[in-house]
Amino acid sequence: MEDCCPDKKNPGDEVKGWLGSLKKDFIESFANFGDAFSLTTDWFSGNGKVHRVITKERIVNSLKNAPAVERARDFWYAKADRLKSFNVNVTNYSGSFGLQGAINSGASPYKQFIGSMTINIHSDGEYLTFDIFNRTSFKSFFYQAPVPSWSRSLLPQMGNMTQTYTWKEKIYK
Repeated sequence: MEDCCPDKKNPGDEVKGWLGSLKKDFIESFANFGDAFSLTTDWFSGNGKVHRVITKERIVNSLKNAPAVERARDFWYAKADRLKSFNVNVTNYSGSFGLQGAINSGASPYKQFIGSMTINIHSDGEYLTFDIFNRTSFKSFFYQAPVPSWSRSLLPQMGNMTQTYTWKEKIYK
């Protein structure tokens, strides 16, 4: 029996696609939780590298829609529009989740882990490169309360640890 309409999708195909996407999101959330937990335990214990560059797609994808990143992206597009050029950069854009952001971050382990960040967006005219810088410190753990922070060379446990999350996006023209 031949299929009369090979390009036509039936409701079952739509449900399969939706369930597949849900399954992928669920698995990635657990994997991200494991990675964020590992970073947190490294920070608490003073283990691992002091600075890490994170490019893993499932991790950076969880940050692309963060409110601070969306504001920085909108700022870049407004600047590019104002200057009538796609070869512009945005550096040292300050973003934070804060206490309200921690609530709005929901179950995203990386949004919970990062807190405050510095966002740099560089353009080559075709793509934007996002570099999100985060410093994990005793002070940031307490939401910038008046407590000290220190270098890991002074005391490794809960000493400052940094991460740069980076990815590229095509410029929408």
